[in-house]
Amino acid sequence: MSSTADWDPDQYARFAAQRAEPFWDLVDLVETEPVLERVADLGCGGGSLTVAFAEDSGARDVIGLDSSPAMLADAAAMTTGSVRFEAGDIAESCAPGS
Repeated sequence: MSSTADWDPDQYARFAAQRAEPFWDLVDLVETEPVLERVADLGCGGGSLTVAFAEDSGARDVIGLDSSPAMLADAAAMTTGSVRFEAGDIAESCAPGS
């Protein structure tokens, strides 16, 4: 995982609206019909957008991946039957053969 300093969830939340705009812009490009079986949100932060996407899309298995323990601690409270959060590095997740 990354050796950079951990993220501050409170600071991250201050800019939630600005973070949400590009998220939903990208989501608008995703075809959700038929219902998506598996979705990964790489760099899920505190998880609120991950959960909102799962609810809006009806995706059945959604994983939020982030390298920040502090952000994942916030996200853990939003785990549902179809949404879970795990620690991981985006670079490793997107590497060929992973």
